[in-house]
Amino acid sequence: MDLGVFAGKYLTDCRDEFPVGWFAEARLAAGRETVTALATENRLPAENLLPPDALRRLAWEPPAPATPETITAALTGFGARPWQAELTAGPLAEAFAAATEAAAG
Repeated sequence: MDLGVFAGKYLTDCRDEFPVGWFAEARLAAGRETVTALATENRLPAENLLPPDALRRLAWEPPAPATPETITAALTGFGARPWQAELTAGPLAEAFAAATEAAAG
């Protein structure tokens, strides 16, 4: 019983069966944390570094696969300027991957 009823395997083999919101909320929280850290590092307000609506839409409609290149394209499609997308895409790709894994258990 150390690993629980499912022997430690939760949500990793059937993610499509669970509500999108479970993972979107985790991506959004991780994205906000990432953008805030980048903004502080670059001495900018977070909303100037990346429009909040672009981040929200990206969290709910991430590209597949979520690579820096596909995230850059998605962010510019959501209204971010090219420099904003280029600066945030790599860290957001890493944050989204980590958040999805953490949410999946």
